Formats: sequence, C-alpha cells, structure tokens
Amino acid sequence: MKNTLIISLMAVVLMTSCASEQRKAQKEILSMEKELFNEEAGLLSADQTNNILDAYMDYADQYPDDTMSAEFLFRASDISMNMGNFALSLNLLSRIQKDYPDYSKVSQCLFLQGFIWENYIGNTEKAREIYNRFLELYPDHDFADDVKLSLDNLGKTPEELIRMFEKNAQSEQ
Repeated sequence: MKNTLIISLMAVVLMTSCASEQRKAQKEILSMEKELFNEEAGLLSADQTNNILDAYMDYADQYPDDTMSAEFLFRASDISMNMGNFALSLNLLSRIQKDYPDYSKVSQCLFLQGFIWENYIGNTEKAREIYNRFLELYPDHDFADDVKLSLDNLGKTPEELIRMFEKNAQSEQ
C-alpha cells in the first residue's frame, strides 16, 4: 500500500514536470514568434529564422501528441517556403498529412504542395498530380476553384496568360 502511494506520487510529480516543460517550450516559441514577426524589426537574420524552425520541429518531435505540434509544423513549413527552402517545406507538409490527418489545415497542406511544385520548383506534372488528388479528396473545399484554375493554366507562360486574360476581358465587353 505504501509503495503504491509513493509510486502514484512520483507519477504525478513526473507528469507535472513534463507539462511544465511543455508549457515552457510553448512560451519560448511564442516569444520567438513575437520577435520574428515584429514589423519594426526590419530584415530577419538567418539565425532568427533557423532558431524558430528548430524550435517548431523540436517541439513536434518532443510532444507529437500535442495539438500545437501540427500547427507549429505548419508554421515551420510557411517560413521555410518563404525562405526558399522548398524541400523542407514539402517534407513538413507531408509530415503533417501523415502524422496529423485530423488537423484542420491538412487540406491546405496538400494544396500548398501543389503550389510549391508548380510555382517554385517548376514541376508541372508533379503539381498536376497533387492538384488532382486535392480535387479528389476535397472537391467542395474553398480552394477547389483555385486548384481548377491552376490546372487549366499549368505550363502556360506569363505571356500566354496575359493574352488569355486580355482576350477574356475583350469578350466580356
């Protein structure tokens, strides 16, 4: 009986300690975000962005069952995409889909993969594959019309798109 009580108390202390470490990690990330996204700060250093990317990914690795993990990975994907690290962004988006299929932005993850393949990597066949999968899985999503438009215009040069838009504008007059 005495051993059971001691073990129970130790388990409570351990769980409390883990929860406080988790809260501490969340607070550190939020503090880094405030600094990173402060518009008055000007250009961000590579160290700042790399530090927050590491913090996001470390958090998801340490607390994979926490609901914030998927959100932090999504934010890391956004930052890495905007920094031009498209491979990391694609990997993070895939990880979210695989590990957090119930995450509210999982459909956006698929859309963003197609967007990256199309607009940054220039692989229209891979983009087409992903966009078609998006339409199969999410035909009524808010982005479905955007995906259809992207599919219609895949591989067209900017000049071709301008001519097409000008032609459409003339026919509407």
